[in-house]
Amino acid sequence: MRWTLENEHVLWRTIFETQNLTLDLDKIAEAWLGDDKPTARAIKEHLEKFRKGSKSGNSMTFSMSRKRAGGDDSAVPTPRKKRTSKKVKKEKEDDEDDALLGSKEE
Repeated sequence: MRWTLENEHVLWRTIFETQNLTLDLDKIAEAWLGDDKPTARAIKEHLEKFRKGSKSGNSMTFSMSRKRAGGDDSAVPTPRKKRTSKKVKKEKEDDEDDALLGSKEE
């Protein structure tokens, strides 16, 4: 047998139709040879084309980490400013009002 592109497709389609598979897409992406590596999501989307064409009830599941693309776990988020309490805001507004009233009375 000659392994043409068409025969490769038949092989994958037959595997997807006859087997129950779980693929770790992160490992596949990491092991990809060359500099132009696909992401786990790109692999998932590509393999889903074969899965959608499957006519059997066999299952294929994909596992991926939930990292964001390009996300760096070591990045430190910018801290948020603390919110001023309502009580402090009210006191500040009262002081400003008193200052305005005091300057008008003079």
